[in-house]
Amino acid sequence: MNYGVFMYISACVIVKDEEKNIKKWYESVKNCSDEQIVVDTGSTDATLSILEKLPVKLYSYEWKHDFAAAKNFAIDKAKGDWIIFLDADEYFTVESISEVRNIINKSDINRKIAAILCIKVNINEKDEKEISRFYDLRIFRNTSSLRYKGKIHEQLSYDQIPLQLIKNDNLIIYHTGYSASLAQNKAKRNLEILLSEEQDDKKMTSLHYIAECYYGLGEFDKAITYTEKYWSQKKYRVINGEGCIWRNYINAMILLEKPTDKILAVIFKAIDKFPDLADFYAFAGWTYWQLGSYIAAEKYFKKSLDKFAVYNGIEETFFAADLPKVKKYLEQIALAERNNGKRKVNRPFISACVIVKNNERDILAWLKSVRRHSDELIVVDTGSEDKTIDIVRTAGAFVYNFSWQNDFAAAKNFAVNKAKGEWIIFLDADEYFTDNIDVKKIILELNKQDADAVLCRMINIDKDNGNMEINRFMQLRIFRNDGNIHYEGKVHEQLRNIGRELKLLERKDIIIYHTGYSKTIYLSKLKRNLEILQSDIRKNGEKIHHYRYLADCYYALENYDKSIVYYNKHLGSELRSLGNENDVYFNLIDSMIKSSYSAQEIFAVIKKAHRLFKDYPEFIGQYAAFNFAKGNYTIAKRAFVRALSLHSRNADLPSDNFTAVLPEVYRYLAQIYLYENDRKKAYFYLDKALSINKYNYLALRILCKILKEISFQKTIICLSQYYEDTAKDMVFISEQVFHVGMQELFIYYNKKLFDKFGVYSEKWRLWKVLMNTNSEKSFDDLLTQTVEKVQLLVISLLLSGKLQEKYHSILPESIWQCLSAYYGKNDIHENNFETYKVLLPVIMVHTNDEVIKKYLFLGENFALKQRCEILDELYRLEKWEYMDVFSSFIVNEQLDDNMKHIFKIAKCAYYNGHLNRSEELFRRVLQTGYHADEINSYLTWINDRRVGKW
Repeated sequence: MNYGVFMYISACVIVKDEEKNIKKWYESVKNCSDEQIVVDTGSTDATLSILEKLPVKLYSYEWKHDFAAAKNFAIDKAKGDWIIFLDADEYFTVESISEVRNIINKSDINRKIAAILCIKVNINEKDEKEISRFYDLRIFRNTSSLRYKGKIHEQLSYDQIPLQLIKNDNLIIYHTGYSASLAQNKAKRNLEILLSEEQDDKKMTSLHYIAECYYGLGEFDKAITYTEKYWSQKKYRVINGEGCIWRNYINAMILLEKPTDKILAVIFKAIDKFPDLADFYAFAGWTYWQLGSYIAAEKYFKKSLDKFAVYNGIEETFFAADLPKVKKYLEQIALAERNNGKRKVNRPFISACVIVKNNERDILAWLKSVRRHSDELIVVDTGSEDKTIDIVRTAGAFVYNFSWQNDFAAAKNFAVNKAKGEWIIFLDADEYFTDNIDVKKIILELNKQDADAVLCRMINIDKDNGNMEINRFMQLRIFRNDGNIHYEGKVHEQLRNIGRELKLLERKDIIIYHTGYSKTIYLSKLKRNLEILQSDIRKNGEKIHHYRYLADCYYALENYDKSIVYYNKHLGSELRSLGNENDVYFNLIDSMIKSSYSAQEIFAVIKKAHRLFKDYPEFIGQYAAFNFAKGNYTIAKRAFVRALSLHSRNADLPSDNFTAVLPEVYRYLAQIYLYENDRKKAYFYLDKALSINKYNYLALRILCKILKEISFQKTIICLSQYYEDTAKDMVFISEQVFHVGMQELFIYYNKKLFDKFGVYSEKWRLWKVLMNTNSEKSFDDLLTQTVEKVQLLVISLLLSGKLQEKYHSILPESIWQCLSAYYGKNDIHENNFETYKVLLPVIMVHTNDEVIKKYLFLGENFALKQRCEILDELYRLEKWEYMDVFSSFIVNEQLDDNMKHIFKIAKCAYYNGHLNRSEELFRRVLQTGYHADEINSYLTWINDRRVGKW
């Protein structure tokens, strides 16, 4: 290729009977290219005689009903560094012609750029009015690996690697080939090619192109059928032009007079998918105009104008052609509003209600969710001081003020009284439906049934933790507006019916996400709710309906003594929670565990809960976790596996606390298998845990222990399965690998953090000292900035290999004495032990083998009791290799009465592969009854390893 000089540019085209267009094409490209390649595929008009008079390179090609093949033939003839490939009915604007060569030369400097996207404007040849516009790929590098694919609507492909493209707004191409007079002929030709291709089962059929052809031919049923076939494909998706597929589909539905609710559902899906395209907002406006919903129509028509004014996307927009119509509709809407024009809708009218106070963070998600499913928005404000009301008013909601009375039922009933709908959707401001649900359709079905309200599946998620699930249960959120159904209860208000029980219908397919119990906000809500409950109790006395809500508040506020009292009161009453009574037992058991109740008491409640809720895996999971904490690993493993099996068989329970803890269940199993030295199964469960929640730091730390045994490059590849090159992910990995002492990884991720995001942590500053050629000056500068980071500074001094006196005044005297002893400048004494012990975990994790062994050797000088404390710390850190060495300083002395340390030395022997020694010590401890269940697990594993089970 030519660097620093003008590129040699080839202009290519394939033609057949293009006598009307070919000269204009040539005039367009002649001054911006160095050669013009024309491939004729069988012209019978005057095309060839025109071309013979022009200085072009003319080739003949036998037409094979394959546009890609013909275009690739032309490319093979081109000598240019870059290629301009316009169709014969396309041409640059005059302004663009003068820009083409300069833009190509500038693009060539960046070797990664393979192609240039130009603005293509489809125009009607007769009146030259714009039909649509979009970005199209018409200029690209001439490289052997870049060729067209596809018999029609051919697209450039680059060895299956995505092309690196740039957009250029200065290059504008006019295209006349889809004028109304030509469209049908092209549609017939293309359909013939595509239908013949469809018979070849080995190829991925271009179903969306078949749909486009049928749409152009006016066969709208077939257009819809083939579009739906295209959407059902999993592998094949159009990169550019997807908007046109949705547009034709909606138009076909309108022309076939499909139900309006179904049309609107598709329109709002399109808006969600293409939020910057004006076309779909115009569709929404037109549809609401047809329904007589002039406020909504006006909102969406105006939104379409706003979107079009600033649009600069790749997707094709036809809005320019619709613009006069939109303006006309807006005029008619104004007239209709003056005349109070209304049209009857052939389905129930639906109101979406909400009460708000300072919900600007959540209300947009609420609006986006309910707007597709309702005909009016009722917002009751209880004292907002932020932008909540501005947001909902902009969305066209009816806003009412309500003086807050510490009574949620009162506020909600006020909203219900304002609603005109036959049905009401009443989500909280921090709740929203999943995207794939059609609530209008469901309510239409319900309207014909004898049901008052709908139980939906509510899933609490933690926005602060990657939308991880907290729990799930069934909740009433949709009900008839018949004047009898109302809310009761100042907190955790419930729907009631006057004179009879509510007739409920359960729909687990209606899924609602609730973010209100994310960690950053739920504590304030709980304290507020508790205050309201206590106020009500002071006024009216404590009633049985208070028990569950008080228990939930105390449990979430970690007042487990009171939560246990009130959960037991609730269980002793006649009330039962609708759809989530299992939560009472789950929280009660957890409260008892955290309050250190006896195993007998806890197991009794677990047994009762499992008997009542035999299909629920969460109670077996609690039993397993409790046994794990007690060291009963064999029992724990069996129970965890059983819980997972039960969960897989009962994945659609009304209420579920198990799904949220799945990452922890997998982590527990991974830890057990690691204890068994079965790294393959440990990794299997760690992969599951991190695939659900990659920020499970305990799971990542366990994984790091396994990764220490493989190469650095393989470790990077492994971690890249879960983590992206984002600042958040790299900071997270950096912190965890620092914790486990993987120095090379710590340096790698911190370098990436700094190079890509400019993030420069204090820990990284210390490591940079070690890498700096002028480390002494850097170290002096660093010390003055980070005196409080004494432990990290000690690491640097130990790894530097020298201890200079000038740092004596900066470090605490006790640390200086330990460092001096390490460097042999003085002896270590009993009064240095506490400092020695504080520094030990930092040195064990963040230095190297040489430093660790030398530092441990210093510990031999302490008394037996203090050496046992060092052993305890090595045990806690699971530094089995170093613990094995250090334990030799202890076992030679009398430890007959210290089963705790003999037990730890036995585990150390096990993990270092000394099975006979491990068994001997375990059996010695077992005679005393100390940690019997855990020891039996290890003895089982020792036997399994001897017989070759793993």
